Amino acid sequence: MATFDERQRAWDLFLQRWPLQALSGLTPSTYNKSGDQDTFTYWLEFGLGRMLGSIRGGDSSKLGLYERKNEPKGPRAHVQAGELYSWKKKYGASEGEAFKNIHSKIIEVANASSKGNLALVQEIDLEHVLKWKIAFIYQDTHRPCVLPIYNYKKL
Repeated sequence: MATFDERQRAWDLFLQRWPLQALSGLTPSTYNKSGDQDTFTYWLEFGLGRMLGSIRGGDSSKLGLYERKNEPKGPRAHVQAGELYSWKKKYGASEGEAFKNIHSKIIEVANASSKGNLALVQEIDLEHVLKWKIAFIYQDTHRPCVLPIYNYKKL
């Protein structure tokens, strides 16, 4: 188990690599790329972000859009498969539209959280674990208001 200082260092390093202002420059391949350990979602789920509350488990659809390693496993009611990426249908009809929608919501969540506006974070239609992990990371570290627990049952 990590110490408080180790978690704080992980948080600082996360924000050095992915500062709030850098989120506007995310692309599909810097957001999620199969096998790449320097993507935003890798850092959230498996990189140093893992020390800031876990979002591991389940499938990659929790990210909204993800690059597949293999061909789609078959049709899924809520997931659309494109040439390279799969995404939740609620975000758009194409890879580009879905990423644009998810990307804008990520920025909204991070900005709202940095201002302590948790009511706005709650209203944003983004996958629950993703939204609250981003809200935790980008909150004002001098006035924290989000716990690093992203599962209602565990909370």
